[in-house]
Amino acid sequence: MAQSPEHQRFLNTYLDVVGRLGGDPFALRADEFSWRVRYVAEWNAIRLRLLTALQRALPTSQAEDKAAQELKETLTNVIIMQTRLREREEALVQQLEEAAQSGAMRSVTVDASDARSVDEQLLAAQKHLQEIASG
Repeated sequence: MAQSPEHQRFLNTYLDVVGRLGGDPFALRADEFSWRVRYVAEWNAIRLRLLTALQRALPTSQAEDKAAQELKETLTNVIIMQTRLREREEALVQQLEEAAQSGAMRSVTVDASDARSVDEQLLAAQKHLQEIASG
């Protein structure tokens, strides 16, 4: 996603603070890595609630068309799997945070583009909200 030069400078500065932007390989501090995993897990939980709302909104009669029935079946399977995953993610995040706090995990080597991707998505979400709010 193309960002303005100002956003690019901001991202570069931020990533330099929380990791080693110029380093090879790029590594995130453990606390920042844990934050990112928690952030994504929280978004997954929100996504699960949205999918559940969609499932409830679909017609439940046996006379529903085939496409709606297939969608509902797929949603049911995804919701079941995501619910199980959510429980495991909560435990993982807690363990990551404990490892970061205890010093057992100091940094995590990641692809710099993956680290940047989270930040770009945050900025894109902020831009979208601002555009909608300003009409």
